[in-house]
Amino acid sequence: MRLIGGNGQVKRLVGEFQGDVACLAMNLRVAVAGGSALPADIHKQSEDRFGVTILEGYGLSETSPIACFSRFGEKPRVGSIGVPIPDMEMKLIRDDWSEVTGGHGEIGEIGEIAIKGHNTMKGYCKRPEKTAEVIKEGWFRSGDLARKDEDGFYYIVDRPKDMIIRGGFNVYPRELEEVLMEYPAVSLVAVIGVPHDSHGEEIKAVVVKKAGSRMAEDDLVVWAKERLAAYKYPRNVQFVDALPMAPTGKILKRELARRRRQLCPQCVPFGSSLWVARKEACTENHGADSVVAAARRNWPAPRSRSACPLQGRWRLAEQEDSAFSGTSGGSRRAVSSSWSVPGTR
Repeated sequence: MRLIGGNGQVKRLVGEFQGDVACLAMNLRVAVAGGSALPADIHKQSEDRFGVTILEGYGLSETSPIACFSRFGEKPRVGSIGVPIPDMEMKLIRDDWSEVTGGHGEIGEIGEIAIKGHNTMKGYCKRPEKTAEVIKEGWFRSGDLARKDEDGFYYIVDRPKDMIIRGGFNVYPRELEEVLMEYPAVSLVAVIGVPHDSHGEEIKAVVVKKAGSRMAEDDLVVWAKERLAAYKYPRNVQFVDALPMAPTGKILKRELARRRRQLCPQCVPFGSSLWVARKEACTENHGADSVVAAARRNWPAPRSRSACPLQGRWRLAEQEDSAFSGTSGGSRRAVSSSWSVPGTR
């Protein structure tokens, strides 16, 4: 019996399967997953419950789609996407296309995956400038960061756009997610960066708890602090019922970022009906102190602007504040006091 699925499906099967585990383990010979990197904890659970280690590979639409894969018949290396498939070449490069390994760097140094082979695309349709950005001398740069061990096996680190820069330190969300997934009450987690006044970005964990769990935000923060460097552990934790997922099982972090922006009261006109409607959600998302600080900062602001402490700068409000059109400062105070935020009356 073979099990093939997206990583979201595999995670649910490994962690939540309630059927005859012994029967499945007896018949299961191969497990293959794709879509995004699996945490090491899922590999361990698969071995413990079903007696198989999940094989992982890597590819993109631009590589039609497989570029490398774990070797069948060999003991898989947990966390590795394997080695290039036949007739495919892979290497790690820097921003200037220079190669990270092969005399230019040490084993284990992080670089961007570049791929060359017969199934690599020729280019993006009618987008020559975009094509020139990603293809050079037949090599396609993937946008994914990885490292390579001494045996030539590749390990995905993260995507550059997902990397968080906190106080000048590079933080790779996947590393944090693997650690947080080891917490017994965590079912699924995504780590993202949120704007911060002094650090540039702060680390936030968006967590789906296991059924029946009574875990509190501070529990996870303290636990992570004991296992991660001081600049890496998440200071903010938000519990959600589910994470936005692509059909392949990949967590859509851009959707999490979009939702955070939508829920930010500081980014809409102060006191508007839109802000009032989102006040409770914003308090939960950013904390009461952040909402109060925003109200105090916005108080002297022009009607069509809002001060966003999460971004640390003035920004144009995205929607016109119809609630205050033609009203005086006294009316503004009356409207804002209708939802009773401490310190804004």
